[in-house]
Amino acid sequence: MRPMNSEGARRSGFTPLSAACAVLLLLVVGAVLAGVALPREVDHDEHQFVASGVLLARFGLLPYRDYPYFHLPNLVYLYGLLDLGAASPLMAARLASLVFALLSLGTVYWLVWRELEEARPLLRMSMAGSAVVLMAFSPLSFYTVGRAWNHDAAVALFLLALVLSRAAGRRASGWPLVGAGLAAGLAVGTRLSFAPAGLGLALVIVLWTKREGLSRRTRAVAHYALGGALGLVPTVALAWLAPCAFRFGNLEYAALNTVYRQAMGFTTAMDLTGKMRFVIEEVLLEPRGAILFISLAVFLAADAIGLFLFRSEGRRVPLAIGILFPFLLWGALAPTPSWYQYFYMLVPFAAVATVLSAARVCLGGRRVPLGAAWVILAALAAMWFSRAEVTSVRSLLRPEAWSPTAVRAVGARIAQEAGGGPVLTLSPIYALEGGLPIYEQFASGPFAWRVSPLVPRTAREALHVVSPEELEAVLTAKPPAGILVGREAELEGEFVGYAMAHDYRPLEVGEGLTLWVK
Repeated sequence: MRPMNSEGARRSGFTPLSAACAVLLLLVVGAVLAGVALPREVDHDEHQFVASGVLLARFGLLPYRDYPYFHLPNLVYLYGLLDLGAASPLMAARLASLVFALLSLGTVYWLVWRELEEARPLLRMSMAGSAVVLMAFSPLSFYTVGRAWNHDAAVALFLLALVLSRAAGRRASGWPLVGAGLAAGLAVGTRLSFAPAGLGLALVIVLWTKREGLSRRTRAVAHYALGGALGLVPTVALAWLAPCAFRFGNLEYAALNTVYRQAMGFTTAMDLTGKMRFVIEEVLLEPRGAILFISLAVFLAADAIGLFLFRSEGRRVPLAIGILFPFLLWGALAPTPSWYQYFYMLVPFAAVATVLSAARVCLGGRRVPLGAAWVILAALAAMWFSRAEVTSVRSLLRPEAWSPTAVRAVGARIAQEAGGGPVLTLSPIYALEGGLPIYEQFASGPFAWRVSPLVPRTAREALHVVSPEELEAVLTAKPPAGILVGREAELEGEFVGYAMAHDYRPLEVGEGLTLWVK
């Protein structure tokens, strides 16, 4: 059996059957990921993303200018738009993340399908489907996908940038490259970790156009850079409005957070050596995750000789990803400390490169597709090892088991007990689900509060950072109708102390939370 033939070249487009199979696969895999994601309780990283969208939609407040925010801002615009009509901000944000994840899976399928245009239809479908399964059934995907944070959106946008770069071809077509730059710029403006990968994609474009002469190559990079500049406009606009707060939120805070972690005695993945150990032990060699990353190393090595040649269309994308991978890893390793979800950005690119490189590995004179067989077995193994996650799809039939449902019920109880006044909390999603205002200084959840003592006193007001020193004055000027605690116990002592000193009484409102009210 030969993996490539001329008949396959004549069938480069989707047939109704292949399109139906692709859609069915994506829907099934997407349902599994949704079944895992929706029941998960709120992670404290989700608060600033959800709260920022609500503050924009309900009150017209902007990050940096009006409150501390510790990421680049594109999700603020998206969640703010969604919250104009959403009954549940958390549900809207999680569904948006799931939609981005589904777009990523579809893009992975499309990349493999288009690169293997000379393969027989059955092999082509098997390879594209295997790439989807290897991505979706990675432990990193199960942990990361579908939460209300910025990983899913940034990954989907950068995959789109790679697709558009490929579409431009070696002729350096202008508009696809502008589109690639736009998508890459939007990805960076969603998650700063993609900034190195944006530079890496520029290098890939240079290599893809190296036979076109200096002028064409320069135009290609210029088109990509133009798109990148356009993609960064939403970010630059907010940086221009509040440059000091923008710099603090995206650069200076990271150094303070490292100091905070050191003071707390946290030692895991705090320096480059520790980060690399974390990557090897927790990501690359984690038993289920190793299936993908070891396969990537083996099969990408088979294409290494042609790394800068790109003479075959079947080789261009995997070797482009080989070039991108160090840049992606750079972005994943940049934050301190490293957390598991940071490395999700590697998974879709690893899946595509593994499958495309493996499809080229054949055995014997009859060209038996040995690599393709390995990839299919690896995908089946990933599904087998993920049986517990697959059964989670049943939760889709029980909306009462979804975390947004429980959070909305808690929000309604908070609204009932606190009336319409502001709620002081490091877990703002719960109050916002009840339709109550919060203190925007604490929209980031615990993050601004925990480093506030490390921020110079003279800078706190301009940065909208409240420390224990200023808490009494802030609450005197605007007394809270309720004080919600329970999720950040090590940081909430001053909140509880204020409540007790001002005759608030505690009420249990569910989800392990206590609401102090008058």
